Amino acid sequence: MQKAFGWPDALIAWLPNTAGIVFVLVTVQSAAIIDVRGARTATLLAAALLMASNLLRAIPLAWLPGRLDGPWEQQAHPWICIASMVLNGMCAPPIALAPPILRC
Repeated sequence: MQKAFGWPDALIAWLPNTAGIVFVLVTVQSAAIIDVRGARTATLLAAALLMASNLLRAIPLAWLPGRLDGPWEQQAHPWICIASMVLNGMCAPPIALAPPILRC
């Protein structure tokens, strides 16, 4: 990533950390959604968030504003990747909390 985009190692390390931090912050709310609205609603919400996360990753670089060769703070691509990881962290708790409530 550093050779391809010129991003510092700290930014590359923060991308997966972002998803983990958001996962911890959203877990209680996800449990509440499962209890109040049910597993189906929580799973559909998680699927929509995962789709939005993947759609953000699929945006072509040519469509993004800003320079691609300047400092990473002036580029739109790293911020879109961080937003994608936030959505990714938000979609994970309902999927992680669902197995104990599913009945065989």
